[in-house]
Amino acid sequence: MSDDELEYVREFMNSSPGRRVFADIEAGLTNEWRDCTDAAHREHLWRMLQAVLLLQATLRDAEANKRLTLRSIRAQS
Repeated sequence: MSDDELEYVREFMNSSPGRRVFADIEAGLTNEWRDCTDAAHREHLWRMLQAVLLLQATLRDAEANKRLTLRSIRAQS
């Protein structure tokens, strides 16, 4: 991602709406998982929650990960 894109992502992740979006998604999946009786669907919901948490962490850490990747590339050169 470009520096401008990373800044946009950082601003979104640090904003109240950004935090609320992820909290709402997590709450919805958790509630549905809790109330679900079908084992296969429950497993699917668990995997969806894990995917959302991974996405959240990836977006939150995108800028730092880019810096680490660039540092690693420079060190190998």
